[in-house]
Amino acid sequence: MLLKIVYVLLVLSVICGGKTHNILVVVSHPGISHFKAFENLFVGLATKGHNVTVISHFPRDKPIPNYKDVSIREDRTYSGLQTIKSSLSFDFLGINDQALLMQYGIQSCESMKHKNFQKFLKEKNHFDLVILNEFSTLCYRGLAKKYKAPYIEHPAYMPRLASPYSDRMTFFQRVDNFLSLALFYLYYRYKYESSGNEYSKKYLGVDLLEDNFLYNMSLLFTNSHFSINFPRPLVPNIIELSGMHIRKPKQLPKHLEQYISESTHGVIYFSLGSTLKGHSLPPEKRDVFLTVFRDMPERVIWKWENDTMEGKPENVLLQKWTPQFDIIFSVILAFDSCNASKILVVVSHPGVSHFKAFENLFVGLAKKGHNVTVISHFPQQTPIPNYRDVSIREEGAYSCKSMKHENFQKFLKEDSHFDLVILNEFSTLCYRGLARKYKAPYIGLAPTSLFVWHALHTGSPEHPGYMPKMGTPYTDKMTFLQRVENSLLMAVVYLKYKFLYHPNGNEFSRKYLGVDILEDNFLYSMSLLFTNMHYSLHFPRPLVPNIIETAGLHIGEPKMLPKHLQQYISESPHGVIYFSLGSTLKGHTLPKEKRDAFIEVFKDMPERIIWKWENDTMDGKPDNVLLQKWTPQFDIICHPGVKAFIFQGGMLSLPIYADQSTNAASLIAKAGGVVLQLDDVNVESVREALTEVLSSK
Repeated sequence: MLLKIVYVLLVLSVICGGKTHNILVVVSHPGISHFKAFENLFVGLATKGHNVTVISHFPRDKPIPNYKDVSIREDRTYSGLQTIKSSLSFDFLGINDQALLMQYGIQSCESMKHKNFQKFLKEKNHFDLVILNEFSTLCYRGLAKKYKAPYIEHPAYMPRLASPYSDRMTFFQRVDNFLSLALFYLYYRYKYESSGNEYSKKYLGVDLLEDNFLYNMSLLFTNSHFSINFPRPLVPNIIELSGMHIRKPKQLPKHLEQYISESTHGVIYFSLGSTLKGHSLPPEKRDVFLTVFRDMPERVIWKWENDTMEGKPENVLLQKWTPQFDIIFSVILAFDSCNASKILVVVSHPGVSHFKAFENLFVGLAKKGHNVTVISHFPQQTPIPNYRDVSIREEGAYSCKSMKHENFQKFLKEDSHFDLVILNEFSTLCYRGLARKYKAPYIGLAPTSLFVWHALHTGSPEHPGYMPKMGTPYTDKMTFLQRVENSLLMAVVYLKYKFLYHPNGNEFSRKYLGVDILEDNFLYSMSLLFTNMHYSLHFPRPLVPNIIETAGLHIGEPKMLPKHLQQYISESPHGVIYFSLGSTLKGHTLPKEKRDAFIEVFKDMPERIIWKWENDTMDGKPDNVLLQKWTPQFDIICHPGVKAFIFQGGMLSLPIYADQSTNAASLIAKAGGVVLQLDDVNVESVREALTEVLSSK
């Protein structure tokens, strides 16, 4: 799945001089809104040089380079599309919706009979990617299997969005919603799938139900957005693209421009869309609108497909077709300027990796003109405009205990105001009181993958059956006993957090800030959570919209290495291996027998070694090993002369604590490296691991 997603992203990416691809698009539904929602995607791919074949009811009026139309347009009427009477009646458990969707699906699949589609099938085509409109039309998925290509789907709507409920349902609404979803599932499982497969086998010669093919989708583009629809957790291969169809408004036709401009009290626009027809509105409902419009000072533009309307008021203009988008945006709202904000950042953990993971965010906000105050153990060496440091650096001052620091106490006494608070989320609930003190929204920063409490405070699903607890060596493919252990570990962490971390953090907050963070469910009011993870490196999981993966935010352009390191690497004919235990663990703390195993292996290797080692000397150091108390790690790794690096999460991973075991397990699952457990370190295991890393292509 990962490789398919990466492949699809490469197809869609813009790479100078990159290979163009043959892409097949199928939008079999005759509703124009289904086509228009993603038309810019199809045209954009063709504009970027890809060869795009589009099977739809909406061929282009003017040809576009690299864009080929296969029209399946027919004049016949799709039953159910021209009337809205059935939707006015009570729909028990959404049965009417399900029956109508089933009808739409069958009628869409019927377009496989179209002579143009049959002619297309007889051509000897090859496609690298298939993009399908998903609207009760499983039959066309067979094209992906026929052409042996990954496929993306783009639904215009999602099942049961026709219900009138919000995400704040009553008990009986939840019961109704549950039963209707269950019924919809059964409909889909035993009606849609078999019906779609019947058409696929008949016209494409492909069985969709073999080998779990229906669950092989690479990506799903959905015409929704959490800011408009109700937020819900989504897996990484579902991408919300609402608004893709929006463009710059064009000049209105002269008669419409004049009609709107000359209206003293403005204009009301009324349309039932492209599928439903205005004249199909029942007379008694239509007359209600006419009565209301007649008494209004505003003019009305009514999309009405007939030539006449009985009882039409003088202030109503009938139009068979309207440039809807341009009408709606005939008044443009423009913001001439934006204000700089005052932002407070707190990174109370003394580990430099916690700070470095998001430092570019803090500095970037300051460069954009915001006033950023950063409370941390790592003040900038060179002052940055709009960036103020409040240093809490102190030996032994760890997280909440750093609230005692004189600089923090001095800061609290200032008469400050902040528009936003950004907090490092690593067992430091105490600092959340600052958001309440300054009455500001707050953003959390997770410097690792998600802890149990991150999911708890954001409402994101946490399923121990396939989400390994951070710190375990498990992947998303756990055995039964591993799932049991994972579940118990998560339960223990949750209980510790609830009954130990909560009261402990609140105690510090009340003592130093005078704020109770356990009142009014304040802990669950986090606006956003930035997490230093990514589904391509960690294991994919559903996330609510306010959790944003930011792995790689710390990466910048590699800098020139110090002269002695540049020379050391460049002059090595066999390349260099870089070895570090990170910023928190010190190299000299490695047990002697483990260190000697590495020394013994390094001694016999032709490569040179750069070893991050905080002491001045090392007993038995080979001649090909260079000791360095500090290294510009990122710049070293980026040097082409570096053949491998040994790190907690490197090509040869040596996980020791915290999230390192989980990261190492992820590397193995993605075939991105070799993992060596500290207990297993000996001369043979180190030599074998390095040989595998250096010989891998």
